[in-house]
Amino acid sequence: MLRFFRNIRQKLIENRNLRKYFWYALGEILLVMIGILLALQVNNWNEQRKLASLENELLNEILGDLRVDSSRYTYTIEDIEEQIRTAGLLRNHMNKRLPYHDSLDTHFSSVSFPPFSEVVTAGYESLKNVGFTTLTTDSLRENILLYYDVALFNTSVTNRYDLSNFFRERIYPKYFKSFQWRYVGAKPSDYEALQESNEFKIALDYVLNDMSYYKRQYETILSFNIKLMEDIRNELNR
Repeated sequence: MLRFFRNIRQKLIENRNLRKYFWYALGEILLVMIGILLALQVNNWNEQRKLASLENELLNEILGDLRVDSSRYTYTIEDIEEQIRTAGLLRNHMNKRLPYHDSLDTHFSSVSFPPFSEVVTAGYESLKNVGFTTLTTDSLRENILLYYDVALFNTSVTNRYDLSNFFRERIYPKYFKSFQWRYVGAKPSDYEALQESNEFKIALDYVLNDMSYYKRQYETILSFNIKLMEDIRNELNR
């Protein structure tokens, strides 16, 4: 092809036909420019395909993480509800000065282990590494960022208020003679003294108050999680 154009150019020069040579040269320049523009367009299409593929990979990874979060949050809410029932049962025994029964021992031990669930951030970290602008839909990007802000904040709060350590450091050594989590349980040193203890009653209040707060938080995050999964599925199918 290049040889063909070169021959035409050579003949025009030999014939001294400057007018035709001018139009030929102009045409050749236009062909080169069109070729460059086509190459740039093809390259742009390739880049767009790569970005779209990367976006889909990230959204699928985040969607997988959200499924795990959803399952964890559902179980955590159920465990929190059980924790609230346990603390309420013990608080009722203390307030009404009901008699001791060894079935209380499992409640004494399990009440100090508040259930928590941490958010899975693998997909979010991948997105952060490549840049949030990889997501082309503004509303979806904003909702993903908001979800992880809320979920990570919730994790930081649960880590800050550690009821388990409070019981281990303040309650069990002072009021119990043995401890084994769950099935054997914690046995009070003096049940009547435990009933009189304002410190233990307040500790149970901590559990009731904190667990009620966390239940609301997890329910809110779970609703957000379900809606976000729906938005991502719609984006992937778009």
